[in-house]
Amino acid sequence: AKHAQRPREMGRRSPSRSPPRPSRRRSPTPPESYRRHSSRRRSRSRSRGRRSRSRSPRGYEDSYKSRKDTEERIVADEVIRRTEAEISKRVHAALESEEFLQELQVRIDTAKKELTEKMLAEIKKELQEQKAKVLEEARRETQDSRTSTNSNGMHSKSLPPPPPPPPSQTSSHLSSSSSQTPNAPPPPPAPPSAPSRSSALVPDHNPGDVEMEIDHEEEERLKRLRELEEKARLQQEQRKREQEEEEKRKKEQQLILGKGSNSKDKTRAKLSFGLMKK
Repeated sequence: AKHAQRPREMGRRSPSRSPPRPSRRRSPTPPESYRRHSSRRRSRSRSRGRRSRSRSPRGYEDSYKSRKDTEERIVADEVIRRTEAEISKRVHAALESEEFLQELQVRIDTAKKELTEKMLAEIKKELQEQKAKVLEEARRETQDSRTSTNSNGMHSKSLPPPPPPPPSQTSSHLSSSSSQTPNAPPPPPAPPSAPSRSSALVPDHNPGDVEMEIDHEEEERLKRLRELEEKARLQQEQRKREQEEEEKRKKEQQLILGKGSNSKDKTRAKLSFGLMKK
């Protein structure tokens, strides 16, 4: 019975051995250890507050936004790089295509035609101005010649005719000349005077003939200009044909050597090379 009751007694604590429970009321002067522990608690709470403040949702938003901006910038740079590569590839392919060369040749021909028409218009304008200038000079010279002839006729009418020589002098002169040279030839006629510039430009003082001559000269110039244009066009066509033949020959040579850019060209080159071997 003693041994059976011992664990029960051991489990019980005597009121004398248990430590006194501290009162729940705070003493006016707490012990030093309590002060130390309370200061630690305060510092921990402060550090926790700081940590919580640093891990605010706003900070998370800022970091997420910066990360998102970086990703968007990387994606945009990659898109720009690929787009530029595709554009350069397409431009290179378009420059090498036959359609681009044909369109370029059409533009060159159109520009040449426009330039030729412009030059023709300028030349026609210059010819018209020159024609008007020559006509004006011819009219002025005809008027001057008419006024000079009229003044000469009026002056000759106003002057009296010269008196005839006395008959004795003329008869003696004729007898002396006949005695000295009985069979003398008649005096040679006076040489015709050189035609003046006005008569060369305006024959018989007719402005209609002058206009006809100027029109004829203008037609001759236009004819020469058309001949030159036709000659230049033929030379250009010949050069174009030679260039096309040269390009064709180069392409055939590339196909024979197997240097084509496409797989079709390479297969064609192989076939042509096999046919040449046969």
